[in-house]
Amino acid sequence: MLKDHVTEVDTLRDLIAARARLGTKPLLVVDDEVLTYQDADRHSDAVANALLEVGVHKGSVVASYMYNSPDHLVLWMACVKIGAIWAPLNVSLVGQDLHRALTSCEPAATVVDAELIGNYLQSDFSFDGARIGRGDAPDGWLDWHELESGPPDAPPTFAAEATDPVALIFTGGTTGLPKGVLITNAYCLAGCLRYQELFEPSSSDVHIGVGQMFHAIGSVIDILCPLYAGMTAVLTRWFSARRFWPTVREHGGTISVLLGAVMVALLARPNDEDDPGNTLRIAGSVTGGMERARVTEFADRFGVRLLEMYGQTETGAPCCISQRTWDEPFASQGKPYGWAEVMIAEPSGAACDAGAEGEILIRMTEPGTFMAGYHRAPELFVERCKDLWFHTGDTGYLDDDGNLHFTGRQAHKIRRRGENVSAHEVEQILRQEDSVEDCAVIGVPLTDGDEAVKAFVRLRPGHSEDPERIVEFCASQLAYFKVPRFIEFLTEFPRSATKGDVLRHVLQARGNDLGWDRDAEGLSVRNQAFRADQQP
Repeated sequence: MLKDHVTEVDTLRDLIAARARLGTKPLLVVDDEVLTYQDADRHSDAVANALLEVGVHKGSVVASYMYNSPDHLVLWMACVKIGAIWAPLNVSLVGQDLHRALTSCEPAATVVDAELIGNYLQSDFSFDGARIGRGDAPDGWLDWHELESGPPDAPPTFAAEATDPVALIFTGGTTGLPKGVLITNAYCLAGCLRYQELFEPSSSDVHIGVGQMFHAIGSVIDILCPLYAGMTAVLTRWFSARRFWPTVREHGGTISVLLGAVMVALLARPNDEDDPGNTLRIAGSVTGGMERARVTEFADRFGVRLLEMYGQTETGAPCCISQRTWDEPFASQGKPYGWAEVMIAEPSGAACDAGAEGEILIRMTEPGTFMAGYHRAPELFVERCKDLWFHTGDTGYLDDDGNLHFTGRQAHKIRRRGENVSAHEVEQILRQEDSVEDCAVIGVPLTDGDEAVKAFVRLRPGHSEDPERIVEFCASQLAYFKVPRFIEFLTEFPRSATKGDVLRHVLQARGNDLGWDRDAEGLSVRNQAFRADQQP
C-alpha cells in the first residue's frame, strides 16, 4: 500500500516478472531497435547471471556510460534481478568530470558504449572490476553481446525489500560537486503511481520520452512508468526537436513529459499546418521559470493538454508536486496531493505566509518515496534535510489554495539546457587553469527560464585576459553544458563582511555589458558524446 493505492508488487524485480507475461508486446523502442517484454526479461536474466560471474552481487554498483538503447534498459533490469545498484553516467561527461563520477560510484563493473570508450579511457579511471564494452572494445574487456546471449536461466533469488536501492542517479544539486542520489524500489513505484494519477493511462497508450536514461526523467518517467502500466515507451538515442513530432506521429504517441528546454526547442521550429494534428493528448510540463504565455502558446499551437509539475531527483519522479486535470486553468506548479508537504521558508527557517516568497521546502508523507540518501555522503543528506525538511534551493510561494508557484533559483544554482550545474564544480575546474587566481560562477537568466553559465575571473599576476584559452581548458574537463558562455575579468570580488563569502547576487546584478560572450565571438563548445558530424 502506497498512499491510498493497493499495489500488486513491492519491488521492481517482482514488477519485471509480472510484466513479462505481456510477451511480444513492445516495451521499449529506441529509433529502429525494439525490445519486447519477454525479450527484456530473457536478456536481463542472461546479463544478470554474467554479472554474478564477474563478482557483482547485491549492493554492488554497476556504472554505465551509455546512450539510450534497449541494451541499457536490459542492464538496469539485470542489476535489479541480483540486487545490484545501476549507476548511469551522463554521456557528456569527460576528463575530470567523468573521473570524479566513476570514482564516486566505486563500481564493481562498468559498461561502456563503443563510441564512448575513448572518452572513458582518457578519464584515467582505474579499478579492479570488470570492464564491459558494447561494441568494439580494447583487449581485456568483456563483450556485452556475449553476456547478453548467454543462458537465460533465472538468476538466484534474494530477499528484496521496498527500501533496497535500485539506482544511483547523479544530479548537479545546489552546492558542491554532483551527488549520487540513491533511489529505491519504493521511490520508483511511488513514481509509477503518480504517473497513473496524472495521466490515467491504459495499456494502449504510447509514451514518447525526451529524456536520457542517466536522468530520472529518462529512466523512471520515460521507461519505468510506462512499463508499470503495460504500455510501450518510445525514446530516441538523443533528443531532437526536428524528429520529435514525426516520432509522435509514427508511433501514435499519446503521453509525454516535457522539460521547459524541450518545449522552447519545439516552439522554435517552423510552424507546420499539422502542428495541432498530432496524437499526443496530454503531457506533464516541467517549465520552471518559463513565461506563462509561452506555456499557453505551446498548448495552443500543438493541441496538447499540459499538467505542470515541480520537483527534484531527490524528491521523486514524476514530480511529487503537480497538477491534475481538474486544476484548470493551469497557472501554478500544482499541489502534492498527499505525496508530500510543502513549506515556504524565510532565511531563518520560519514559515512564510501565503503569497510571500521564500525557499521551497518539501518533506515526504509516504515513507521511502523520496531518495534514500546521497551515495557515501550522509553528511550532505543531513545538510539538505535541515529541520526535517528537504531544502530545494529554489524560491517560490504558496497561494491561498495551497498551489505552489515557482519564482526562481538561489544564486549558487544554475539550470542549463535542462541540466543542473553546480557553481562550485565549475569554479573548482576554473581554478586549475594556469592564469586563474580566483573565480566565481553564476547563472545568467536567458529567455524562457534557461540560464547560461557566467564566470567572473581574477587573473594571476603576469597573465593577460584570454577568455578563449579558459573556455578551451574547461571544455577539456567539463561536460559541454557546464562550460562558461560569459567571462568577465575582475580585480576583486564583492564579499560578505562576516564570513567573506562571495556575494553572488551582487555579481548577478552587474548584467553582461562588460562580459566576454563566446556565442557572440562564434566560439562553440562541442558535446564530446558525439562526433562533430553527429551533434544533436
